[in-house]
Amino acid sequence: MLAPALLAASLAALVPLALAVPAAQHPFTSSSFHASALPLSTKDDYSVLTHPFIPSHRVRTREPQGLCDPKVRQRSGYLDTAEGHHFYFWSFESRNDPANDPVILWLEGSWLELTRELGPCKIQQIGKDPAWNPYSSVVHYLLLKLSLLADSHVARSWTNNATLIFLDQPMGVGYSYADKGDNGVWTTEAAAKDVYAFLQIFFTAFADEFGNSNGMRHINLVSALIGNGFTNPKIQYASYYPTVCTNTTGYGPFVDEEHCAKMQKALPRCQALIQMCYGVYLSLTTRPLSRPRNELGAPKRLTFSASCFEPRTDNPSDSTICLAGNQYCEATQTEYYYETGRNPYDNQKFGDYVEEKQIAHWLNLDRVRHELGVDLEPHGGVKRFIGCSDQVGFRFSSTGDQSKPSYPHVAHMVDNGIATLFYSGKADFICNWHGNQAWTLALEWSNASSFRQEPLRPWYASEELAQVGNSSMQAGEYRQSGNLAFAIVDESGHFVPYDRPVESLAMFNRWIQQRKVGYYSKKDE
Repeated sequence: MLAPALLAASLAALVPLALAVPAAQHPFTSSSFHASALPLSTKDDYSVLTHPFIPSHRVRTREPQGLCDPKVRQRSGYLDTAEGHHFYFWSFESRNDPANDPVILWLEGSWLELTRELGPCKIQQIGKDPAWNPYSSVVHYLLLKLSLLADSHVARSWTNNATLIFLDQPMGVGYSYADKGDNGVWTTEAAAKDVYAFLQIFFTAFADEFGNSNGMRHINLVSALIGNGFTNPKIQYASYYPTVCTNTTGYGPFVDEEHCAKMQKALPRCQALIQMCYGVYLSLTTRPLSRPRNELGAPKRLTFSASCFEPRTDNPSDSTICLAGNQYCEATQTEYYYETGRNPYDNQKFGDYVEEKQIAHWLNLDRVRHELGVDLEPHGGVKRFIGCSDQVGFRFSSTGDQSKPSYPHVAHMVDNGIATLFYSGKADFICNWHGNQAWTLALEWSNASSFRQEPLRPWYASEELAQVGNSSMQAGEYRQSGNLAFAIVDESGHFVPYDRPVESLAMFNRWIQQRKVGYYSKKDE
């Protein structure tokens, strides 16, 4: 049996599937990659994985010991590219059944959530190592609801029933970096090619550990989970007005009437500029090939055209059009909210998350970086771990990337058998649930009509709570039809597993096991 692979992300992402052949594995040598020396690491016990069909990429991997969750097998290392890009990763096998449990690729920019939200350990105050993240139960959940159990006793880890791979992507975040003088990768399409190469090499090399020791033929992508994504900018920008100027989202208003009127007046021009970007981008991008069917009518392995990653043009003016839309919409639709001082990821908070400094401090300790095998300066590596980089964000924005649509990829995925769940924290501003609900309802796909007819229904974190049906125990609301699901998580901001650890774990486990959003009462099914 081939263990299924899932994609989880805080931002919309697309990873294609393609035919793979067994990867080669050999001892680490510093001069075997296109005759250029690899950067020196604090560790010399790497294995290097290559793929005959992807000669421009290779993976260096080792097994760290004693960090985060010593009870499971771990791997860390770098994806190296011929262009001089180095993407760091850290993976943890499932605590349950690694050979058969799903494999999750977590894409977020960096992997702060490894130690803050859903990973196998939880960050502590500065001076202490992260604590092991235990397993939770319905009893734990009920005790927490009754205020009889401290939050620190409640599980957050998604590794209880899945293998998780955390990838520092794009370059410039986490431990990932580019060689000096490199121009970098600053578009989603270009970044996707490196992620694809990583998956091909990683899955093929360790096929025996994922339930197929005879050689993996393809990446068995079965599902995607996207939390608070920015997938259809034209619709998402329109959602800022109801989010900050009304109470229709359950929170607010946060902005005064004068500035709200300015937002309304500027919105048509904002959407017109984004539509111009759509026109250029979608006309230059080839839609992935249709999924073939077998003799029984069931979909076969998903295949993609090579050009699905990037527009067939290098014309700078194309990005300029998208950049203009991004700059105008940000200035007219988001700026007034930022002036309130509220956190963009949770409209109920002010200021930053204290855990970010704690995580960076721990990951910058010499002993931690040494065990993880991080490439360090002055040997061509990174100076320090960076959880969030404004510079990287600016560079992506400068290519107009934030204005480009991802929804055509979503439509293709759900129409080709890839079950996809979009979940949104109700208090998020920057990628709010109002906009995510609107664009999922507007999405054109084969089952769109049925999806739109489905009402929002309550969901719960356990079957027991669902049968009681008490609204105070409700975790949120959901809408689902066919391969597309949309879920709202109550009392949560952008970082759902951080704000609602038990509810998000229940949602995650239920989804990977049965493709359902949590649990429902019989009257709501």
